[in-house]
Amino acid sequence: MAYLVSAVLPPQNVLMAGVFISLIFGAFLHGLSPTVASARGTLLEGVLGLSYNRWAMEIVSINEMKYYQDDMRNVIIMMARGIGLCGVDLLLEDDGSEGISASEAVSFLRIQYNFNMGYCNKYKSTAYGVLVALGLGFRMLAFIFLRFNTAKHH
Repeated sequence: MAYLVSAVLPPQNVLMAGVFISLIFGAFLHGLSPTVASARGTLLEGVLGLSYNRWAMEIVSINEMKYYQDDMRNVIIMMARGIGLCGVDLLLEDDGSEGISASEAVSFLRIQYNFNMGYCNKYKSTAYGVLVALGLGFRMLAFIFLRFNTAKHH
């Protein structure tokens, strides 16, 4: 990201813009607030998809939660639902009413019975792949911008 910022902006603005962009993508767009679950189906989901920390947060959370899956399965499922980890928010039914309906309880029990952190392996692999793709993509964009900017000056 820093390469891309330095390639696109004038030299006098690079330092300040780099700090602000890193702060925005790192501190504010990490997938916890706003959550991935609340951003689903909106433009914010795409913006979160470009944030390095959103994907890193998913990997770290999955790796940390696997140690507690035997003792805290219910808590992990509800936390994953609230954040949007491992697609759990897409699996659990929510009829939009206050309290828990019978269909929501059955949905939760079905997931609780089958859920283990191995279920999240494909999401973790996707997150690693996206991190690599973001790193390569931003570096390639920076290379292209640097190449054209230096070609214009010479």
